[in-house]
Amino acid sequence: MTAKQRATIITVTALLMLKFGLTPSVDNITYHHWWDVNTGERVLDHGEGHAIKSCPGTGFFGGNSTTSAQSNFYPLVLKKMKEIRASMQ
Repeated sequence: MTAKQRATIITVTALLMLKFGLTPSVDNITYHHWWDVNTGERVLDHGEGHAIKSCPGTGFFGGNSTTSAQSNFYPLVLKKMKEIRASMQ
């Protein structure tokens, strides 16, 4: 992932969160890796035995786990949301 791609992912996600009045969380931003593609079941970090989609972005933002999202991705989105809000005042 390039720096521009990373910045775009964070910015677009932050804009969507603001647009829909959401806060980054496991319930509001989910990775496709957290779902069984055959049943639609939400498996989160328990994909063993389920048909989960592989992801070329496995290393993006620390990995595909919920812990990685909470530690590495959601804080970046929250920070960008604050920056966007401040620029609108």
